[in-house]
Amino acid sequence: SELVTVTATGYKVETNNGVLLIDKTTGDFSYTAAPGGSGNADTFTYTIQDAFLGYRLFLQFWNVFYGTLHFWITGYALVYLFRKQPARYSLWRNTIIFATLVALIGFSWFPLMPPRLLDDCGQFGACASYGFVDTLATYGGLWSFDSGAMEQISNQYAAMPSLHFAWALWTFLVLYPHMKHRWSKILIAVYPWLTLFAIIVTANHYWLDAIGGLVVLGGGYAIAWTLRDMLRLRLWTWRQGWSR
Repeated sequence: SELVTVTATGYKVETNNGVLLIDKTTGDFSYTAAPGGSGNADTFTYTIQDAFLGYRLFLQFWNVFYGTLHFWITGYALVYLFRKQPARYSLWRNTIIFATLVALIGFSWFPLMPPRLLDDCGQFGACASYGFVDTLATYGGLWSFDSGAMEQISNQYAAMPSLHFAWALWTFLVLYPHMKHRWSKILIAVYPWLTLFAIIVTANHYWLDAIGGLVVLGGGYAIAWTLRDMLRLRLWTWRQGWSR
């Protein structure tokens, strides 16, 4: 078992037979990234990233995809839904809002260090030796977590769940039914998988964080659907009472 204490942040990182536990010094939080394993925090995530570390331009593209394009695509889907599918807009708008709120609560209750920070010796890192690389810091992109404003507003321990994957899956569900061409259907269908690859190859998330993203999206949809039905029932009841 290996223990790394990060006094600047009050977090500790502990591995035991490949099982990663990241928690506050109180020990209240724990997280399993991969059962068993070869001693790496997450063997699958490590293997994927390690295979592409020699390709600078390739990783720079995925840094831009993760940090910029992803948000543009999500914004486009929201605008498209508002303008082209107004009947579906409120349900799916509320879905992404509630999914995001649930995730933000999760980040507060369950702070998790992403793999990119395990080998980082800066203010937020564990300064351990797991073999992960912070591709944004190493290869660059359009912005950086180390920039003044971003460093102040960003939550460095928001790995679980992956909102990137949740939003990408939301975008697929919103756009796919309305794609008219086969190529566009294929493109939007692979988009969540491209996002999954992006969050792993940049070491911003473990693969299990994507499962967390799926869960919060499902929860957001359930909340939005329930509230819509409650509103419809109340409106129907009000109309029935008014017509008497």
